[in-house]
Amino acid sequence: MLALPDPLDWSLLGAAAVLAWGNALSLYSHVLYYDLLAHFFVQLLIAPALYFVLLRATGATVSGSPAVTLVLIFPLGLAVGAISEIAEWTSDGSPAPGGLPKGPPGGSGVSGGRCLGGGDGG
Repeated sequence: MLALPDPLDWSLLGAAAVLAWGNALSLYSHVLYYDLLAHFFVQLLIAPALYFVLLRATGATVSGSPAVTLVLIFPLGLAVGAISEIAEWTSDGSPAPGGLPKGPPGGSGVSGGRCLGGGDGG
């Protein structure tokens, strides 16, 4: 459908495999830092394919050095990562009724007085 070059097809397949097998085998909860590694590698694998799709959609061509291409691909990976983190956070259902994440027991979380500038100042 997208008619991507083979390396980009394989990179998207690899990204899907990292996410799917991570969920299927509960690697997110059983392997230390799997979530961080998965997010890093998924963005690394998706960003070049997204760059290629955007080039095709706009009719632009690649010009300049490979370094310029990398400089353009990097923000795409950051944007995809930020959007996926926002989607993941909102789908978790973890916000407290006030809209802020729940803090640890004892009331010293994000909404604690000192974190937001309140409290006795001492």
